[in-house]
Amino acid sequence: MRLWIAEGFVQKTEVKSLEDTAEDYIMDLIVRSLVMVDKPKSTGGVKTCRIHDLLHEFCLRKATEENLLKLRRDDAGLPKFDEPSNTRRLFIYSKARHFQKSRLFCPLLSSLVVSIQSEEYGTPYNVSSIFCVFKLLRVLDLGKINLGFVFPGEITLLVQLRYLAFADIEVSPCKCSSDLCNLDTISALELDLGQSMDKIMKKFPHIRKLKCSLHETEEACGDWSKIVAMDFLRRLESLKLSFYRVKDKDYGFSFPMNLKKLTLEAFPWSMISSIGSLPNLEVLKLLGTKAGGEEIWNMEEGNSLNSNS
Repeated sequence: MRLWIAEGFVQKTEVKSLEDTAEDYIMDLIVRSLVMVDKPKSTGGVKTCRIHDLLHEFCLRKATEENLLKLRRDDAGLPKFDEPSNTRRLFIYSKARHFQKSRLFCPLLSSLVVSIQSEEYGTPYNVSSIFCVFKLLRVLDLGKINLGFVFPGEITLLVQLRYLAFADIEVSPCKCSSDLCNLDTISALELDLGQSMDKIMKKFPHIRKLKCSLHETEEACGDWSKIVAMDFLRRLESLKLSFYRVKDKDYGFSFPMNLKKLTLEAFPWSMISSIGSLPNLEVLKLLGTKAGGEEIWNMEEGNSLNSNS
């Protein structure tokens, strides 16, 4: 649904949000037996869905005929993709090294999704040239292409970007020099705890869904106040944080008040009470979190939790 929203397929109404409208679209397709529910959400609704092979083939054929979507595979080992310059949506199934050498030129491209073969996941590739060519991208999903664990600074040239997904890479302020105000979804980042984290997150002021992994640096282990502040992300509704690479568990947290879904991995149990102040929380998932002998969740006075799971 977030891809639909990012592409502009979902029309905003005065009564419903874009997410609610997109949910209505999905439910209408399910009622018509065109789409089948694969996994339901814990709060109700649909998490993932699928369609019959015949319908999938029909949709691909119609999308190709109407120039809505181009699908390219290099099963024959051909590294070159010749696409019309007016192509707007492109899905590529390719070897990463072939995609890197493809030299695509589609200046009007608004959506690019890349899927690579699993045996190439560990090899780093430089694909920064695509950020300079496809400046109208609203959706960019590089799948499991390894970018070398360094955030490509050129990505800030994509001022229309609404949806961004890639393998885990580390982000530093010097590599993220300008704001991506239109960005709605990011998956996934690796962020240093400390003041640099604040600087980076402020580059995405309108983010609604975020998945990231945190780790410590010399700054975080030094004189820093050790407050993980994310409350300035006022539109953030879905957040997944991993603390597996954080050794010092003595941190304070300030979560966005608008959060509806929160997933925490290896979260410090001593700070669990900070979740109780989230008035809109509907879904809470704690993974790899140990109580450490303290079995009781001590909620601060005046706090309440409305989580459904």
